[in-house]
Amino acid sequence: MLPHSIKMLKKTNIVFLLVFICSTIFSCEIDSIKMPSEKIIGKFHKQFPSAENIDWVKENNSLWQTTFKMKEKSYSVIFSLDAKCLETGIAVKEKEVPQNVMASYKKECPRMLVMAIYKEQVNSGLVFRFQLFANKSTDEVELVIDNNGNLISKKTIHQDQEESFI
Repeated sequence: MLPHSIKMLKKTNIVFLLVFICSTIFSCEIDSIKMPSEKIIGKFHKQFPSAENIDWVKENNSLWQTTFKMKEKSYSVIFSLDAKCLETGIAVKEKEVPQNVMASYKKECPRMLVMAIYKEQVNSGLVFRFQLFANKSTDEVELVIDNNGNLISKKTIHQDQEESFI
């Protein structure tokens, strides 16, 4: 009877070992989907050592976006998969936006209300990204205006989350 119980113990150990291996592999895959590479995280912490409340989102399998707070301001940073910082933005108030940029916003969308404004450093220079909405619509409009007041882009984001350029 002893040899039979040893065989059962070996089978049980093998089953537990297989379950452990499978769960370990599966959890590693999930973690790599939820979090960027160590290279990206390292570069982020080097650039923003005092960042708090950090959230990461993978966008279209080619970018990582992080949002965080630092010195009571809200930030957004986008990294490529190879850890290149592509865009850095900070939430700003209307009074922090140059008058020519505000004039362009009011010309393009005079009846829309501002939900948020981000001052962003992109490859082409400094831009302001406006997130807007109308009182009678659930759609949002996003305007991007450069530091000189020139409209870069304008798109509508419908309530079903699809984007269309105007």
